[in-house]
Amino acid sequence: MAAKAYQPGEPFQFQLTIKTLLKAPLIYSPDQEIVYRDKARYTYRQTNQRIHRLANVLETLGLSQGETVAVFDYNSNRYLELFFTVPMIGAVLQTVNWRLSAEQLRYTINHAEARIIIINSVFLPILAKLHPQLETVKTIVAISEDGAQLETDLPLAGEYEALLQNAPKRFDFPDLDENTIADLDAEGRICALTIEHASIRADIPHFSFEQVAA
Repeated sequence: MAAKAYQPGEPFQFQLTIKTLLKAPLIYSPDQEIVYRDKARYTYRQTNQRIHRLANVLETLGLSQGETVAVFDYNSNRYLELFFTVPMIGAVLQTVNWRLSAEQLRYTINHAEARIIIINSVFLPILAKLHPQLETVKTIVAISEDGAQLETDLPLAGEYEALLQNAPKRFDFPDLDENTIADLDAEGRICALTIEHASIRADIPHFSFEQVAA
């Protein structure tokens, strides 16, 4: 079906959720690459497949709608995948600022009631010190940046890439209300903001809604 061309001032007839952000690149530029430094290159098509696999991983780990996934990582391809996957499931993504003090990290993770932590192996020593004080964390997934052996006494559910490789390729993402909370931005005790799907969409002014409307 051809995309509907909206006129100025005409309200959009679909929910402004993160899921719809993927439609345009998958239709118009599925083979365009997303590059993470000199470490990873994925097309939009491949990224979409990884998002589906990641959703299956998180569901298998017991994540439910409304629960929080805390992420310790650099601005990587995994960060992008989690930015889409977690809110698209209906869960909440907490982007952890690993530069905070140990007390602030403990406070923000507990305050967010994070159930799952996904963490770059570089930051495992930080988490090892915090882990006994974390009240709601049930599952930890580690990221091996360069395939290095993971050395930690933390109870890991697995390594990110290995879990993705073994996950099913398709996931049935739910249709969510645009006011569903997608992201939690917390800076210690200074501030904590909850951000809805529609708010994230509103922060992308160059995005063409004509391309995604059916």
